[in-house]
Amino acid sequence: MNANELINLKNACTNISDNIRAIFPSLTLHFLICTPDKKQDAISGIIGKINGHPAFNEAFQVLKAWASIPTQQTAFLGLSEGQESIVFSFKTRPKTLAFISLDTSRYQELYDAIQAIHFEMAIFLDTYSKHLKKPMNINGNVFVHKTTQLATCHLNLKADIYSILQLLREGQYDAPLLLAQQRSLETLTPQTNFNPEEYAFPIALDVINYTIEKQISSTITSKSSVPLLSQYQLAGQITDCFDSDNLQSWTQFATSCQDMAWSGFTPSQILGAAVNTSTNPFIKAIGHMLAELTNLAPTEESHLPGGYNPFLAEEINEIRHKRTCEETFEMIMYHVIEADSHLPFLRVANNQNEALLKGKISGWCANALHAAAKAYMGAKDRGIPPVQAARLEFQSAHLQSNWTLLKHIGQYVISMSRQDTPTTLPDLLKWISQQPDSRHMSVSLNITISDPQYTNSAESALQPATPIHNLPLKKIDDPDKFLSDLEAKVQKAYQEPVPPVGNPAAEAPPKFVFESDD
Repeated sequence: MNANELINLKNACTNISDNIRAIFPSLTLHFLICTPDKKQDAISGIIGKINGHPAFNEAFQVLKAWASIPTQQTAFLGLSEGQESIVFSFKTRPKTLAFISLDTSRYQELYDAIQAIHFEMAIFLDTYSKHLKKPMNINGNVFVHKTTQLATCHLNLKADIYSILQLLREGQYDAPLLLAQQRSLETLTPQTNFNPEEYAFPIALDVINYTIEKQISSTITSKSSVPLLSQYQLAGQITDCFDSDNLQSWTQFATSCQDMAWSGFTPSQILGAAVNTSTNPFIKAIGHMLAELTNLAPTEESHLPGGYNPFLAEEINEIRHKRTCEETFEMIMYHVIEADSHLPFLRVANNQNEALLKGKISGWCANALHAAAKAYMGAKDRGIPPVQAARLEFQSAHLQSNWTLLKHIGQYVISMSRQDTPTTLPDLLKWISQQPDSRHMSVSLNITISDPQYTNSAESALQPATPIHNLPLKKIDDPDKFLSDLEAKVQKAYQEPVPPVGNPAAEAPPKFVFESDD
């Protein structure tokens, strides 16, 4: 953002703070707007404003913790509450400070930053509304309390909907569709330090469009500041249309998508697996919905590449795994006989071990291939038929295969990669050695690591494509071109991330209280 946009952003945040203060006189909302290297300057500016506040000490702890984090994120930091003495009385009343940080380096456009502010405003309002039901009578801090993945998914859905309602007030009429497309692409591509399974906005798109068109068009376009709170409650009502089963279906779908994306499947292949192989009608429906939103054609089942498919029943995956192992051995035997050498066994075994670093577990039989190579060499040295010896040893060693352990390995590798800490073969060997019934895998990995042809394992670790975040919310003049551009981004590994949008709140509102949940 340029200097003028930064000024406009700060003015928008000031406007929001003024509206909140008018609604809740005992609450002051502060925004920390800066780049990560300017945190101390931002804190210095805030300290001067809150000096003397009853919750100053508590607020200082919140700001100190924020400053200690090396990387900055746009986030609601928490509430700090103190007790103010009432003049000529022994009673006290609560006075509260709230803080939202915004990393301006993440946003290229003003509207992108404001949309992020609206998202965090919803998190703040949710936290404050819960706090008002159980206020403290002592000084302390209140932070976002996320208990389960479904609870987080529910809260993020409400925040997404609230931000969209605010964007619509500023005339961003394409905002619902664009955010649904953004969340869809995030789900279908590898993401680091971001959990698409906790952002279920695409399943709410139809309900939001219906609500906007049929019920609340006048409220949405109102310039009054009353919608700052009333639209938060409306966002909650829309979110409540989706029960735990709906959100569970989304999290199951998105988790499976991430597993496949990190294993090297393309978005079209992932959609094809969901639509054409899942037996869950809700998963199929979500797959069709994302295919429509992204304008990507699901790959036919017959054209899906081999590999672990989380949309299939585990029994089927295990059967396919065993069949692939047998087919792999027969293929290698052809090359072994042709080359009159055990080296094809070693090459494929080492490749399979390195493929584990990408979560590729289906068809893994490296331990049996290493054993077959050893048997082949031994039989050849003793003058007995090496092919038969290799086959018998492969079949015997393959019985040690542990499908459950392989699944755990895949989950571990993908989990580490999603945390932006890709696994190397030595890392994997250390982890596997701590698992029960894993000696056969440890031996095989040791052989690969000791192989002179094995180079730096870090280079073999899974490196994600740059995640797509925060597509710009702007008017689409040519929808077909827009969607084809999205598909092109998919094919080019998403190398140009872009941020979100939002709007400022407007005029000072009348007194407002949260509705009861009862």
